[in-house]
Amino acid sequence: MYRLLEPFQFLSEEECDEIIQYARNNEIKEATLHLGHSNKSLRNNRVVWYMDSIRYQRWTDFFCKNFEAKIRWIQTPQIALYAPGEYYDIHQDEGDSSPRTDIRYLTLTANLQPADGAGLEIEGKKFLTTGRGTAVVFPSKMQHRALSPISGERISFTIWAMGPNNKRILPKH
Repeated sequence: MYRLLEPFQFLSEEECDEIIQYARNNEIKEATLHLGHSNKSLRNNRVVWYMDSIRYQRWTDFFCKNFEAKIRWIQTPQIALYAPGEYYDIHQDEGDSSPRTDIRYLTLTANLQPADGAGLEIEGKKFLTTGRGTAVVFPSKMQHRALSPISGERISFTIWAMGPNNKRILPKH
């Protein structure tokens, strides 16, 4: 059984290579924040959205079996690329006041390609030396950030498991 905030092997070397190749074969864009907003002081890395849905059901089943039965689907995964000087500062993937029916409930971040000094920090706990295909799952409301590499390029893969928003706040008319 997998546990939150404990690294585990999620992707094989071959799957890491396939996803990296997917990124290289598709348009790499400047990363943005929610609703396409830009804030270079918070985030300045690059991304590719992983639209190849062949594995989506397998990943949804993985979340349901190992973490939460209430997970209904996964949001389009993101491949994130970080060169030296590129980062995504402290943030959370889901807030408390979303009007959406389903929210980002759990976040999975897998390391496709490690780089010196780069990694993921979740509420002060650093995951710097994880190997290729290693992932960590955490509640999407937890504060976290992607640390910039000292050298090389870190490539990560993030999947958001979507579940019902029990605290849904409807917009006022």
